[in-house]
Amino acid sequence: MNTNCNIFIPRNIYSLFLILSKKKNTENDDYIIVNSHEAYARNFPENIIKLLKKKKFKIIFTNKSFLFKNIDNPAVSYLERFFKINFFKNLNYISNKILDEKYEEFSDINFYNYNNINLYFGSDLLYYSNLCKKYKNVNLFFLEHGAGNFFNMLQHNCVRNNNLKEILMIFFRSVFFKMRGVYLPRSTFYFGICGHVFKIKYLEYDYYKIAFIKSDLEKGFKEIFNFYQNQLKTLKYYKKNNYIFLNIPYHYTKNTYKKYLNYFCKNVRYEKNVIVLVNVHVGYDKNEYIKILIKTLISNNIKYYLLSGSSSNFPAEIILKYFNVNEIYSGYSSLLFTSFYLFREKIKINAIFSNAIMKRYKNLLELNAVSADFIKKKFVNKNVNFIDLDLIN
Repeated sequence: MNTNCNIFIPRNIYSLFLILSKKKNTENDDYIIVNSHEAYARNFPENIIKLLKKKKFKIIFTNKSFLFKNIDNPAVSYLERFFKINFFKNLNYISNKILDEKYEEFSDINFYNYNNINLYFGSDLLYYSNLCKKYKNVNLFFLEHGAGNFFNMLQHNCVRNNNLKEILMIFFRSVFFKMRGVYLPRSTFYFGICGHVFKIKYLEYDYYKIAFIKSDLEKGFKEIFNFYQNQLKTLKYYKKNNYIFLNIPYHYTKNTYKKYLNYFCKNVRYEKNVIVLVNVHVGYDKNEYIKILIKTLISNNIKYYLLSGSSSNFPAEIILKYFNVNEIYSGYSSLLFTSFYLFREKIKINAIFSNAIMKRYKNLLELNAVSADFIKKKFVNKNVNFIDLDLIN
């Protein structure tokens, strides 16, 4: 009987190289839950599944939501708003969903066969409440699938510590769930890159603590990169060129976007042998922002290479490594942090932001004031250049 069991629930390919970093031997039983309810899984490459099986992962397919959503029942009367009736209605609804959860996706796994079960999840921790209540040997690990995860936790931690209303709501949620018999895990671990980049040891989230663990994550990335090698050979690559990666901020206004491009062109147009590398998001090939980009690059006599169609399906980090990119221009995004971690300080990062951008897109986790201030203070990298568009003529 194996003493340990790892269960991974990835939400995208980003999560997969983290998972591959944990695969050290075949002594443990390692399961991967492929959930076709998630958009990524419906397009999960068959060759990726073959790779995972080759690595001795046991694949389980399912199709269900791992989230508990609030009921759409807005409070309409003054009394309902005053007494937060809808708040408690939703707590009752969610607690019922938690207590009724049967976990069909784990039906092929006998939890009693293991001393330790490490569950790497990417959704709501409360979804696993009944599981942790029934099996005391379950350890929870949040599996990173982008920087948004981290900034959501960071934002929540800040609000939790500085907002009396939020503190009271967390308290009432905790008391209500305990009264209903919902088990509340007191801690979880965070498995991903952001903890390393920002040197975070733990955060508080609602009623539990998130501890950031140290791991060697480059190992899994190398395996994913090697896996893509044959497909990458279809891309044109000239070693003598200097490749600069430009990340397109589709959510910027056109005026801000043009200012972003003009700044970029002004800084690179006199460099020798420069080719601008752009990974075009699927379905965006004829987007107006792409047309503006091409027109701007041509007018500045800058060569470019657009990765579109099937080529755009490669993870951005894979593209950076294959083309030996030595410089990135981007708004705040996961790419800045993953590239810094995976390529260390070999890559120069130009992080472009502005107060106007952060004000307009404050609902985007990376761009709100809390996250932006945290990034500028904690993102310690001698090769990072923070560029404030507000200060550019």
